[in-house]
Amino acid sequence: MWKYDIKTKNGWDLLTAASSLQKKIRRWDEKALYFAMEFFPNMSAYLWRRISVISVEDVKDPNIAVQINAMREAFFFVNEKKRAKDYWGRIFITKAIITLLEAEKCREADYFQFIYDKWDRIDAVEDYVYDCHTKKWRQMWKTKRDFIIEEQEGLTNNKPDKYFDDLMLVIDKKETDKDISKFWVSEPEPWLFD
Repeated sequence: MWKYDIKTKNGWDLLTAASSLQKKIRRWDEKALYFAMEFFPNMSAYLWRRISVISVEDVKDPNIAVQINAMREAFFFVNEKKRAKDYWGRIFITKAIITLLEAEKCREADYFQFIYDKWDRIDAVEDYVYDCHTKKWRQMWKTKRDFIIEEQEGLTNNKPDKYFDDLMLVIDKKETDKDISKFWVSEPEPWLFD
């Protein structure tokens, strides 16, 4: 059956109902709950996929997606070993809709991926990309001290790091004591590949 032919429980075609759900959430229209319940119980799996997409496509705070996922997991937990037509626990759906309605809306992830689609292929990277985990860095005989300083200077949040100065004192003391073996970069740490 083609997705345009699939009907919700009150006769809405699948994609119109899904679009209504999303657009009403964007506009803080409480009728979003009506369209969510159009999928309950028989199409609950589809509904939760749509709600999950909405939580990252239309909402600023990424923690909302985590909350939505927790509600989805709880919904399917209480319905474990049940057939879709026997699902209950629509309170989880209702809470998810309330959470999405109240969340600050933002379409930046969607817009950013549209911009990405227009980028040309990237064939070279800036020097700052080569750090203590790359072969090129090791060939340049840089130390972890170099790495730490360069990365600290590259931070864009402009907030002081609590332990940076203390770390530099430790590193500088090690270099003064000529015990710098731990601060030279050699082979990648094995845990990087676990």
